[in-house]
Amino acid sequence: MMKRKIVHKGMVLFMLVSAFTMQAQMDTVFWFVAPDVTSGHGPDSTIGFMITTTYAADVTISQPANPSFAPIVVSLPANTVYWVALNSRYKQVENQPPNTVLNYGILIRSTSKVTIYYEKQGTNNAAIFNLKGQNALGTDFVIPMQSAWDYYNPFYNPPTKRGFDIVATEDNTTVTITPSQDVVGHLAGTSFNITLNKGQTFSVVRDPVNASTGFLEGTVVHADKPVAITLFDDSQHFAGGYDLTGDQIFPVPKTGKEYIGVIGNLQSRDEHIMITATEDGTQVTVNGIPAGVTLNKGQTYDTKDFSLNNLYCHIQTNKPVYAYHLSGNGKELTASILPPVDRCTGSSKVGFTRSQLEVDSVRFFANILVQSIPEGGDTAFRFYVNGKLQQGLIKASDFYPVGEDWKAARIDLTSIVKPNDVCVVENDIAYFHLGIFNASKNVAEAGYFSDLNPIELQAYIAGIYDTNLAVVCTGTPMTLIAVAPNAKEFQWSPSTYLDNPNIATPVATFNKNDSIQYRVIAKVCAEYDTAYVTVKTVLSVAEPEGSNVYACYGDPVPPFVVSNYAAGATLTWYADAQLTTRVAVRQEDSYSSGDTALGVYHYWVTQMYDTHCISPPHHFILTISKPLNQNAGTAIGASICSHETIDLFSTLVNYDTGGYWIDTMRTGRLTGSIFRPAGLKGGTYRFAYTFPWLGCRVDTVITTVVTDTIPPEIACVPEVRKKGGSLGTSYVVDTYEFNPLYVRDNCQYKLINTLTNDTSLLGATINDGDVIMWVAVDSGLNVSSCGTRFVLETIEIPNTISPNGDGYNDFFDISFDASYPDAVLEIYDRWGKKIYISTPGYTEKWYGTVNGRLVPVDTYQYIVRDGNKVIRKGFISVVY
Repeated sequence: MMKRKIVHKGMVLFMLVSAFTMQAQMDTVFWFVAPDVTSGHGPDSTIGFMITTTYAADVTISQPANPSFAPIVVSLPANTVYWVALNSRYKQVENQPPNTVLNYGILIRSTSKVTIYYEKQGTNNAAIFNLKGQNALGTDFVIPMQSAWDYYNPFYNPPTKRGFDIVATEDNTTVTITPSQDVVGHLAGTSFNITLNKGQTFSVVRDPVNASTGFLEGTVVHADKPVAITLFDDSQHFAGGYDLTGDQIFPVPKTGKEYIGVIGNLQSRDEHIMITATEDGTQVTVNGIPAGVTLNKGQTYDTKDFSLNNLYCHIQTNKPVYAYHLSGNGKELTASILPPVDRCTGSSKVGFTRSQLEVDSVRFFANILVQSIPEGGDTAFRFYVNGKLQQGLIKASDFYPVGEDWKAARIDLTSIVKPNDVCVVENDIAYFHLGIFNASKNVAEAGYFSDLNPIELQAYIAGIYDTNLAVVCTGTPMTLIAVAPNAKEFQWSPSTYLDNPNIATPVATFNKNDSIQYRVIAKVCAEYDTAYVTVKTVLSVAEPEGSNVYACYGDPVPPFVVSNYAAGATLTWYADAQLTTRVAVRQEDSYSSGDTALGVYHYWVTQMYDTHCISPPHHFILTISKPLNQNAGTAIGASICSHETIDLFSTLVNYDTGGYWIDTMRTGRLTGSIFRPAGLKGGTYRFAYTFPWLGCRVDTVITTVVTDTIPPEIACVPEVRKKGGSLGTSYVVDTYEFNPLYVRDNCQYKLINTLTNDTSLLGATINDGDVIMWVAVDSGLNVSSCGTRFVLETIEIPNTISPNGDGYNDFFDISFDASYPDAVLEIYDRWGKKIYISTPGYTEKWYGTVNGRLVPVDTYQYIVRDGNKVIRKGFISVVY
């Protein structure tokens, strides 16, 4: 029976939603090499990657060894399923020909953890390959292929193949392959080496390709750097059907000694779990019954009879093995690598999407393995589906005990999980493995998506990675650190000196000399691991104390003396005249340097018990100077304005140079000898002038600088009257209205108005009744203020005249402010012709005449100008 699949809708999605720390094969880095599948088995397929996000992620797909492959970059929001089609690039993706170093390795990087699988879709020969991230990478592999079903079909061109593909993750990777059967280019049992750079690939294919017997299980692969391997059976034959099967495998260190397989629905229940040994002397037990075989490395045992009378197969071995499950539905085949259950593996939450395989897609099951189920039956056994507790659907009674630590169930989710819907299964009290089985008349798919990382516990002190012995000083808090990925419980013992023994990072503070070994136990799932750290404490000592030493040139130089020398401690002295390195000179409680030359010398001393607890160093300074004759001079003082600066040397007379200034009042405004009082209040400030040499006579003088105090209230014009507009509401300032400087005792202050925040009102608009405040400002400080009120007078402008000599409205007149002495009045007729212009200052009235004759009844425009500036304009009507 040919496998039929709906293109693009045939998706098996596995999505982890964040919970606890154990994850369902989610990762940020994935390496993969796609198998070459015959195009003769139906038309060319759709190939690509299905990516599922839990958090927003930027995903990049590249081929590091193939510069012609343009990287694919997608930005995905959280909780998204995204299909990356590679149809047009299949010649750069499928790994062929065999026995050739190729450049088809695929590297996928994501900015957050995602789930990815590779899918070959199509009307025939479809399959999925789950990418296992870091779990897939390793250096030692034993190929776990099946030997139960034939794979060769002579009708397909090109021929079908069986084999595995290797991709390197680093440059200069040497891979040694020892095939268990003849492969293209190499004989069985004869090891050969290949060298791959990062992203390069190599395909190992059974030879001859038309061989119906002889399988590659037991082939040994060793690499000196991490690689990833994909195994495949192209068009595998069963009961008249031909189907592609395979999976990405994990390396030998990820294998285990216990596996559980849940039966599918293959015709005649002809299911197989192929057990491939990774070590010699491997014994196998199936469902508690010894298989009666002993396998050496690379040999395979087929548990084909387990499915006839059981719903599950429990496999236990004395040494690590691979378990490769061949299953299916009817005549349609599928296969997957089973996860080991003897180590702390599993997940707390697994997400997936049920594929719409075809119209008659009617079977959908979840195979669930749980390591520990609490007592209490259904009430305590909590599984959630899409956030909803499903104790009626997934019940404790559905699970069959498998061995001592596990229970297994096959849960029918056909009516709960609809095709193309995302489903999240979660257990908040136990880790579990979840595999899906999705089937229809012509299609079957299955696979497990489980975390494989075992517990790995380390213990050390923060900053100290010697777990056998760490020496710390008393009185100094230290943090003990236990590192165990996925651990849920920690217990430190004894609890002496610890602030909290039940966390991963307790803080210990020792108050006496002691030696203690701490034991930490970490629990992951039902598995525990133990680590130890030994702590030896040494009594801490304080920083030594003592005084600096000063001496005059030619006089005896007194020694340095430590005043708090701790009995039993070792003092170590260091010297360095240039402040660059410290050189140990001797060990004693006092120290004479032997220095005699003029200069300043620096020494340090530490105290120490044992060889670990060294005190902070104390810094001694030795100053050898000569008698001084320098004169600091006589202070005469000075007075300045607060916005000025002064060189303090101007406040002295008869002084010698070479001294330095001290800001005795700590004003923060002294730089060298320059004093800048800006921002300080007016007052008297004192400064000392002295000389740097200590140990001999020093001359010092105190000088003073007086800065001006706040001036009295400045005086403003209380009221200013201005001509306003026709309504008398506003006035635009066109001249300076106030003196911008205020002088007191030769100190000038800016006068800032509150309207423009400047020294001028020029251009400002003032409303009738506005009060403008003026502020005397010095160096940003407001020191005095006053206000001026503006009153705007209305200008009366008529809009009609009747020059008929009756004494009423016989003329047109506008009153102007004296600030416009050169203003003129212009009259224009309706055609824009100027018919009248007054003399400057507009001292006469207009009686509606031009050249002594009355103008006709009409409306005329008037404009009042002061030079080129238009002061007023409008319209005037003439009637009789």
